[in-house]
Amino acid sequence: MYDPQSQTVVVAHQGTDPKELLSILNDAEFAQADANTTLFPQAGSDVQLHDGFQDTQGRTADIVMSTVQSALSSTGFKRVLVTGHSLGAAIASLDAAMLRMALPSDVEVDSVVFGLPRVGNQPWADLMDKLLPNFTHVTNQDDPVPNVPPQFLSFQHPQGEAHITAVDSSSGDATMVDCPGQENQKCSDGNSLVDTSIPNHLGPYFANVSFGDAQCPQ
Repeated sequence: MYDPQSQTVVVAHQGTDPKELLSILNDAEFAQADANTTLFPQAGSDVQLHDGFQDTQGRTADIVMSTVQSALSSTGFKRVLVTGHSLGAAIASLDAAMLRMALPSDVEVDSVVFGLPRVGNQPWADLMDKLLPNFTHVTNQDDPVPNVPPQFLSFQHPQGEAHITAVDSSSGDATMVDCPGQENQKCSDGNSLVDTSIPNHLGPYFANVSFGDAQCPQ
């Protein structure tokens, strides 16, 4: 889809559906694999990605690429925004990197995602920082998802975290803190492993933005 007001082509990915076994398996599998250099030609031999996330992204990579290219051509826009939540955030981050590598330099590629799990290793995080310096991943209070897969399995977040510490239930206003660096103990990386909140993963994040089946009209 695209937003004529901001002249932006938008790519959005849904989050994990607990009713879908495949999504659950993708999230539970922590194995790493070499980056697909057909989709990520700038990835070095040391770049490793979550096998399930990469496989899921690869299933739709061609259609995402062709649809974005077609939309840019038909609209004349020069900006792409990639977003998603949970598993969708992981896929969105991979799509954003793929698009940045493939699209002309005069096309701006941005990505803002919510509840992002760790997607790859340190070289991948470094590559993301280089490709997408304005990449933003929003984390919400005690959401456990940004802390999986764990760092001791050689997973690493890129920079760009914006961490919500509180949300006013009446106004929807969020208190947010900046999180310099790739992993910041003052933000989600410092969350307790025992005091977690799945509801925080669904939201609200800010401005009463929430995710999950309950937010969708039947």
